[in-house]
Amino acid sequence: CAQAQAVTPPFTPQGPLALSSGTDEDWFKITVGAADVHRRFHVVTTTVAANPATDTAVEVLFGGDCGQLTSLSYADGQGGSWGPSFSEDLVSAPAPAAGTYYVKVAAGQRQGTAGVTGTDYGLSITLE
Repeated sequence: CAQAQAVTPPFTPQGPLALSSGTDEDWFKITVGAADVHRRFHVVTTTVAANPATDTAVEVLFGGDCGQLTSLSYADGQGGSWGPSFSEDLVSAPAPAAGTYYVKVAAGQRQGTAGVTGTDYGLSITLE
């Protein structure tokens, strides 16, 4: 969390991102202003042609220091996609207050098992 990349929705990075291991995490920091309170984060991960077997999990967190964050929404196949592409499509609970929010992308629960060994993924973060 301390190394989170500050982004402004709508955010889609140029080229794929990568999880270098089953314990790697990518963090993104978003500042929500008063006008965006009660809006929802829409976080989509996609597999990419080079690594169609990358299983991701996504979480939206808020509320203070990195060690004190509260989960707003989480998806690793439950509430998100659980198909052969291992992608997630999460629409979070509404943002309860203005402040700093984080999106965490990590390896999903199937990463590293049964041939699920990809590293690259695509990402989109929007506010709705």
